[in-house]
Amino acid sequence: MDYVTPYAELHTKVPTVTTAVNTTIYLYYDSGQPDNSTWVGVTGSAVSQNVWDSNFVFVSHMNDGADTSHIAVSTSVNTHAAKKGAAEPALATGGVGKGQDFDGTDDVVNVDDSASYRVWAVDS
Repeated sequence: MDYVTPYAELHTKVPTVTTAVNTTIYLYYDSGQPDNSTWVGVTGSAVSQNVWDSNFVFVSHMNDGADTSHIAVSTSVNTHAAKKGAAEPALATGGVGKGQDFDGTDDVVNVDDSASYRVWAVDS
C-alpha cells in the first residue's frame, strides 16, 4: 500500500475461472481497521507476508528488495533471492508494478537451495 498516493496491489488465489460462466470475485475488507493495515501492506512487509502460510517458501513479485542486488520476497520464510549483481538484472516496469529486465544472456536470480521447492513461473 502506498500511503502517499492511495494505491494498492491486492493479490488473491482464484481456484477456478472458466469462460463458460461468469465468475464473480468479492473483495471484503475491515472498515474498522485504520488504513486496513492489518491485512494490507507494502510487498515484503510483515503485514503482506501474512497472506502466505509456511507452505509458501518463496513468493516474489520480482520487485527489487532492500537494495538493487536482491529481489523482494513476499513470505515470512527466511528465503533470500540474490541478483547476479547490483542492478543486474535491472528493475523495469512490469505488467503490474515492477519487474526485472533479464538480458537473455547471463542475468540470473539465485534463490536459497531447498528440496521443498516446486517452481511455478507466471509470464504476463
